Amino acid sequence: MLDLLPVPADRFACPCGGAELENEGFHLSGMVPMARTRCPACGRRFLAHLHTGFCQHADFLFEESTGAIHTTLTAPWYRDFLAAAMASIGETAAPVERVSRRPLGEDVLLLNCLDPVYGHCLQRLISLDFYRDNGFRGSVVAILPRFLAWLASDDIDELWIVDTPLRQGNRANATIAVMAQALASSAKRLRYADMIFGHKVDITRYTHVPPFAVDGHDSVSPPRLTLNWREDRCWTIHGKTLPEAQAIQQQRELFTLLLQKLRQEIPDLDAAVTGYGRSGEFPDWVQDMRLVEHDTETEKRWAKRYAFSHLTFGMHGSNMILPASLSIGAIELVPTYFWPHILVTWEWVNRLPASTALVRYRQLPVSASVSDIVSITLMQLRRMQSTAAYGLMHQLRDSETPAGIMFRHEGAFRHPEAIICLDNKGEPF
Repeated sequence: MLDLLPVPADRFACPCGGAELENEGFHLSGMVPMARTRCPACGRRFLAHLHTGFCQHADFLFEESTGAIHTTLTAPWYRDFLAAAMASIGETAAPVERVSRRPLGEDVLLLNCLDPVYGHCLQRLISLDFYRDNGFRGSVVAILPRFLAWLASDDIDELWIVDTPLRQGNRANATIAVMAQALASSAKRLRYADMIFGHKVDITRYTHVPPFAVDGHDSVSPPRLTLNWREDRCWTIHGKTLPEAQAIQQQRELFTLLLQKLRQEIPDLDAAVTGYGRSGEFPDWVQDMRLVEHDTETEKRWAKRYAFSHLTFGMHGSNMILPASLSIGAIELVPTYFWPHILVTWEWVNRLPASTALVRYRQLPVSASVSDIVSITLMQLRRMQSTAAYGLMHQLRDSETPAGIMFRHEGAFRHPEAIICLDNKGEPF
């Protein structure tokens, strides 16, 4: 958490090597929190990225007169995001809607959730739990892209809702800059929230949907599986890189194969597909809930579906944060490139003991054989079903015997055999 008033306390060195930059105030016009700085030696002025988020340990300076960038950032993806943000200064601003839920106090926390990556947007939002758990009781202003606004928790006092698509979440916005300066003139203390990892998250505060909970026999049977679909990162055989159209087609074939193999073993399987993209069709018995463009009401229905699912399944990425946070268990297929980042989609498992989390959540290399992925999904689905059944035994211990529950939900306690999937040549793959 950084103080923005009267000036940010961060320190920056001028590229000229002659002096430390003097801070003259803060500048916030979108994703990038900046300090306005001036070099007393050479006189040049810079917008300097505050030491927060992905720039905690590096400098990023934008020279206002020339547009030159001076940086020690080593992450090319973030450096590119920032360069694009600086290049967009002066462009037509996306519309911003101000929603005031209650008057602001004198101590205000800015929760900036703008970013071109969905998981970063969401992570910034749920960081609020960390500040609340650590005693922050002031007012909160959240800057949100419109597609995220439905997840704003009730204790956020004011929303600045920006009509910008996800991939333009790093663009500068002059309207936000004006609103931020107006806020600074009315608050006695204005602070900026960092992106926090590793804290406990109450996901219900954001989705308004409680995670999977055992509530009677319907919580156990039928087994419910929800697949999460995306078309920019696909499940392909052994994780092979393919042209986009071919990768999407192969993913649909693999999703369909998975569903058919599971239904052969579990005739009463309840299956659904969520996510963005409508390429291809699934069998009639599968509930296809996919979207092409964002729709808040559909995403709310997705959340309820996840919270009713024994298992969610999908490719690693931002798309799996909410499914896995609400279902009783989850499987992510992880490309090798993303192994260093696998935990960033699992922050909320901190609400669970380690042994429980390890039982419920699985991350598999996408390069694994199709047979192994299908087999493990079957076994994990049954295990989550039995986990719910054991919870039901505890819930109904005064009215029903464990044996009676096991007889009623016998499928949940079966130990499945491994499934062998054959390719079009009859070979296991």
